Order: sequence, then structure tokens, then C-alpha cells
Amino acid sequence: MSIFTKGLRQQHAPSSLSTDRCPWSGRHELIDSVEKLAETRSRPTASPPKTSGPFGSNRGVSTPAPHRPWQATALARARLLQFQVEHRSGGGASAVYNGLLADVVRICTTRETLPQRISGVRVEWAWTNLHAAEVISIRTMRPDELSAVIPRAVDLAAKRMPEDRSQGAALARLTDPNAGAPSPLLVAQVVQKAHQLSDAAHARARHFRNLVLATSAGLLLAALLLMLVGWLQPAALPMCSGDRAVCLLGNSPSSWDVTLIALVGAASGAVAGVVALRRMHEEATPYRVPVALALLKVPSGALMAVLGLLVLRSGMIVALEDVSTAAGLLGGAIVFGLAQELLTGLVDRRGQEVLKAA
Repeated sequence: MSIFTKGLRQQHAPSSLSTDRCPWSGRHELIDSVEKLAETRSRPTASPPKTSGPFGSNRGVSTPAPHRPWQATALARARLLQFQVEHRSGGGASAVYNGLLADVVRICTTRETLPQRISGVRVEWAWTNLHAAEVISIRTMRPDELSAVIPRAVDLAAKRMPEDRSQGAALARLTDPNAGAPSPLLVAQVVQKAHQLSDAAHARARHFRNLVLATSAGLLLAALLLMLVGWLQPAALPMCSGDRAVCLLGNSPSSWDVTLIALVGAASGAVAGVVALRRMHEEATPYRVPVALALLKVPSGALMAVLGLLVLRSGMIVALEDVSTAAGLLGGAIVFGLAQELLTGLVDRRGQEVLKAA
């Protein structure tokens, strides 16, 4: 009991003459409440648990959910690396190691802006940090832990640098059972070199994807310009037979002719893109190169349809110059829309090579 509450009890104690109707009969409960509150505030409060590492020490508190699949993969990889270090004897992780993983957590739990998504800077930042953290983890491993990492190092080296003579001796040392246990530095150097080559391959895939998207945007702009010209000046781009006896929507050019032909060609290009996706190599990057290649075929088909019918009308293709019906014109637009595969197929093959290297 505190001095304050003890004085209150003595000051407001009821007299023996008025026990039946004491005006202070409810003050004892008030004094008890004040006393309990004073005792509660006088107790030492437990300090909040300190956090350590990029994820903190409270395992029950989860980080915000990632927004894209590659972020989920990178975040899980960061948790695994942090787990390996925390359960290793000989002390905790270094500040550099924790800083690398903390950057990964921040990257994977915040949304990308459109310029960041196009440039791929956040993807590269996250994976280069993970690769650097893995190299640091290997440098600090015990011999028994290092033996479990050697098969992964050999696989990475065989995939990323199969003909690299500078790494041939190091790779032979890892695979030779008579050479003795390799040092953590040697294993870390092999893994670091493989990761550098992997990062460079992913950068090439990103540059290729951006080039394809930029080309698609340019072709789309060109198709829209042709549609605008056809809308404002239908006679400048007549979608008609050679003698103008039959046009797409009548006996004379109309404002909708070029737009309809471009839409039919774009639909043909989209069909060709879906077919091309079946032949595409499985992607191991987060840049969606096959999708970019499929999108390239849509504006290409629209342009090829319009330009192809103009060439058809000029009489340069003798076998097709006898088209004299609206259905024949639409059929020609479909054929030319699919014919864009002759050009974009070359880009598809280059995309296959990029994806295979990544």
C-alpha cells in the first residue's frame, strides 16, 4: 500500500456512530482501484524484443506479401539464406550480409513502378544481392557444410561456363576426389563466376525484351497512322480490286476500309502468336520474353495486311491480282496477316537463343 492510499484510508475511515449510513461507504472501492493502478504502473515493463537480421527475430510476424512471382521466389531465397547463417555456429551474420538481404526484402515487398518494370532494375538488384549473399555464406561455411554445397557449385559451373578454360582447373579441383577438400574461397569463386554469367544472360534477355516491346510500339504507331490516313482520305489508301470495281464496303473507298483490313490482319497476327507460343523454349527469367514476341505479331499482322493489299492492287503479284470480291479482299488480309511470320519468325529464333542461354 502506498503512502497516498494509506492516507486516504485514514482520512476517510467511517466512524462507529454512522456505520448504518456512512457517506464514504463507496470510497473504499475507489481507494482499492487507485492502489491497484499505482502498483501496475510501478511494475517494470518488459522491453520489446530486439530484431536481428533482415526479417527480425519475431518469426510470428510475417513480411508483407509480394506482388509478383519473381518477388515471391527471391523472398523465399532470402529467408533460406538467412536461416542457414542463423543456424551456423560461430556467430551471427555480418552487417554486409544482413544489409544485402534487407534490400531484397524491401524490393520484394513493395510495388514496382512502370519505369522500374520496363528497365528491370529491381529484378537485377534483388538477384545480384542474393547471389552476393550466397557467396558470403559459402565463404563462412564449415567443412561439413561446404561439402553439401559443392554439387551445386559444380552444376552451376557446368551450365554457365562449360568451355571456360580459366575455370577449368577450379572445376577439376572440385570434382577430383583425390585433391582433398576444397577451400571455401575456391568454391565461392566458382559460384561467384557462375552467378556473374547468369546475371549477364538475364540482362541480355531483358534488353532483348525491351527491344521487342519498342519495335511493337513503333509498328503499332505506324498501323494507327495508316488507319488515320485511311479514315481522313479513303481514296489515298483504297482497299479495292485493281480496277476499283469492288471495294471492301461498296463500289468506292470508304473511311472504314483500312481500319477493317488492319483489324483482320491484327487478328491473324494474334493467331500466329498463339501458335508460336507452343514452340517457345521454357522461360527461366521474369521478363516474359515469349509474351513480348507474341505481341510483336499483332501490329505486324495489321501492317502486313494493309501494305499487302496495296501491293496486291498494284498488280505486282500476278497470281492474286484477279481478286474482285469483298470476301477475296478479306481473305487476302488474312493471308498477309499470317505472312508476317516470315519476318517475326526470325525474331522468334533469336528469342529462343536468348531464353536458352538465360
